[in-house]
Amino acid sequence: IAHYKRSVKNLLQDKTNLAAISVSISDLKQEREKFESEKKALEEKNNKLWQMSEKVYKEKRKVDELYGKLNSEKEKLEVEKKNFQEKNKKLWVQSISMHKEKDRIDALKKEVEKKHQDIIDSINYAKKIQEAILPAEEYLKEILPEHFILFNPRDIVSGDFYWCYKTKEEKILFFCADSTGHGVPGAFMSMIGNSLIDEMVIEKNIRKPDEILNEMRNGIMR
Repeated sequence: IAHYKRSVKNLLQDKTNLAAISVSISDLKQEREKFESEKKALEEKNNKLWQMSEKVYKEKRKVDELYGKLNSEKEKLEVEKKNFQEKNKKLWVQSISMHKEKDRIDALKKEVEKKHQDIIDSINYAKKIQEAILPAEEYLKEILPEHFILFNPRDIVSGDFYWCYKTKEEKILFFCADSTGHGVPGAFMSMIGNSLIDEMVIEKNIRKPDEILNEMRNGIMR
């Protein structure tokens, strides 16, 4: 009986242990299922993270490519900026040179204008001298009451001139001459011609035109 009791006691102990083991196995299954569920959720999460990582990588590559293009454009702009600055510098130097040249030209222009004005003033004075050697209007009215003279030189002074004289014999001698040359040279020749006619007609009393012209020629060649 004692042996039987021990056997029954052991059996009950074993049954308790089996129940405990069964409970532990059940807990393990639940833990395993929970682990599997968490593992699956983690894998899905990792998969999503991987996909997101791949997208981020692709976006990063695009950003890197864009950054590379921007750097390339920046380098081109820097080169263009440098070229523009060099051109601007050259233009500035040219502008300064042009302003200096303009100032020099303006100074030369003023100098030329002054010399030109001086020459014009001298020629105008020479015109007065040339007009002074022509017969006076009062003298012409006295010896030729009815007359007119059209004297219109091309330049300020001219090689054209006229000469008039009334002799003691009441004869009127009138010369209309065209000297060689125009302008100032012609004016000098007209003054010489006028002086020679005075000498030939008034002082030497020569009256024939051919003789007067020959004597004038000799007088010029002296």
